[in-house]
Amino acid sequence: MMHKPAVIQRIRDTGIIPVVRAGSADEAMRAIDAIREGGVSVLEITMTVPGALGVIEQVAARYSAEAVIGAGTVLDAETARACILNGAQFIVSPSLNLDTIGCCRRYGVAVLPGALTPTEVVQAWTAGADFVKYLVDIKAIREDQDSVITERARQFVEIVRKARNSG
Repeated sequence: MMHKPAVIQRIRDTGIIPVVRAGSADEAMRAIDAIREGGVSVLEITMTVPGALGVIEQVAARYSAEAVIGAGTVLDAETARACILNGAQFIVSPSLNLDTIGCCRRYGVAVLPGALTPTEVVQAWTAGADFVKYLVDIKAIREDQDSVITERARQFVEIVRKARNSG
């Protein structure tokens, strides 16, 4: 299994993280095989896939030497731990959960929490997140308030700049 710095570098080098959502473990495996066949070596298997832990374990056994396997839609530290023990090399969460970040740090696994506000982004970086997902406020777009998103984007760019410079 790759160490955390190598996992982070592979994610950066690949530039994309395909998210595998499927109605069954078999569908998920077929999607994963197809993604791998296409040359993508980073895979995120969501916990919404039936039998997701088994899928992660199977993918880790099959592709651990050549792919980076992650678990997505991880809502708490207990689920993160189970995913890690089944072979997940990175954890993605739709929201900010500091215990999940702490769990991933303990196990030396990359973590990508979601954040909605600048405050949550700062909390995620401070807690040790390796990447932070930002969920765009579609409501602002629907209300013709594009400038709200533009200003948030500027705030996030500044937060990332400061976080990188302080590390």
